[in-house]
This record gives sequence, C-alpha cells and structure tokens, in this order.
Amino acid sequence: MLFLTLFMYMRRLLTFSFTGAAIALFLGGLTVYPFLQELTSNSTLTGLYAQDEEHPLMYGLTNVYPLAISVFDYLRLGSTNFSHYLVTEFNPDFITGDAVSKLISAVWVGVLYIVGGITLLLNIASWSVALKQCLPIAFRASVVPNKKEYLYLVSFYTFFAILLTAAIYSDKLPFVTLGAILPLALVPALTIVDAHRQNNTLKHFAILTAAIFFLTAVNLGGAVSSGYFDSNDSLGMQITEEVNAILSEMGN
Repeated sequence: MLFLTLFMYMRRLLTFSFTGAAIALFLGGLTVYPFLQELTSNSTLTGLYAQDEEHPLMYGLTNVYPLAISVFDYLRLGSTNFSHYLVTEFNPDFITGDAVSKLISAVWVGVLYIVGGITLLLNIASWSVALKQCLPIAFRASVVPNKKEYLYLVSFYTFFAILLTAAIYSDKLPFVTLGAILPLALVPALTIVDAHRQNNTLKHFAILTAAIFFLTAVNLGGAVSSGYFDSNDSLGMQITEEVNAILSEMGN
C-alpha cells in the first residue's frame, strides 16, 4: 500500500493528507506491534529469522520464481483459478460412498480447473484492454484521467507495487498480502463485466447468477471437506501448529 500511495501521489491521482497519514501509521502500528513484541521477547523466533540465510531481503531481485509467481497470483485474483488446496483436497465423502465419491471428486476438480483456466484467460484479456488505455497516460501527470482510466491506473500501479514488494520480500508473497489488494486486482475484469451489462442485461444477469451459485458451491465444498479450508480447523489453529512444528525442528 505504501508503494501504491507513492505512485498515485507522483501521478497526482491523490492529495496527501497528514491526518490520513497519521491514522494509517497508527492503525498499521497496532497490527505490527504484537509481532514485534513477540519477536523481541522470543529468542527462538528471532533466531529463526536470523538463520534464514537462503531467503534474505531482496530475494526476489536475484530469483525468478518469487517475481513470476507474484505476477501469476496477482492475475489469478481476477479469476476463479483457486488455490490448489481448495481444489485438489475436495473430499465428498460426506455426501456418498467411496466409489461414487471418487468420481464426484474427479469431475469437480476437472470443472474447477477448466473454469479456472477460462476465467484466467479472460482476466488476462481484460488486462490487455486496460493496459491499452492506461499505458499512454500512466506516466503523464499533466493528463487528467476519466473515471474508467482512473480505475485502470490504480490497478496498474498496484501491479507495480506488487512487483516491488515481491522483489524486497524474502520469499514469495503470502496470500494475506495479496488479499489486501483483491478489489484493485479485480478492476479490469469488473470493468469488462460492467460494459457487458450495458449491452445485454438479461444475459449479464444469467451469467452473474450462475457465478454466484458456482462460487457458493466452491466455498461450501471447501468449508466441509478441504483439509486446509475446513471450517473446523481455524486459521489460528493452523498457524499455531505450523509455528510449533518449526520450533520443534529447531529444537531438535
């Protein structure tokens, strides 16, 4: 968000507010404070970061994978190309027996990959449209963008902010970071959807209804069957187990 703010300020797309900056620093400090407190009081955790020589800062600048996967993850935010944890771990045993369950699982995984691939290509196509409109004015502060161009520029600068963050980060960007910019990553795709709505309202409504049912089914399937997204296994429990496993390995 810091890089995005700087890009938008240099492009004169926003006005700097000391009040807003103070509030942002305060709220940001509140979120970081528990981590810093634990880091300073837990010598084991401090050693964990100090000993990670394979993933130093600026790791993304010297390795292709972190930057490449960050670009891919950013593009698939605007599609239904979900995490493989949600796709491959789908287990419909709660619905039926073993034989039928395997068939349902195979069909469902196939559907998710096909739909995910199609929507990913559509999102890339929407990005090509966005780039054609925003690139000529992206670095010209004298040009005042219209509403659509403004949204395209914000999404474009978000992409550059992700690249810089991935370059500085010591590993690939976590989905928690990418989730924070999800609305901005959706701008090109949603702009195309809105244009389609104006051309054919009835067809647009039908597609959106199908998308709602599809996404609801995916979320319900993940909530009751996926080992990673299971509603009975909270995020807090997962993080606690992962941290304990790391500390146990270091102790051994």
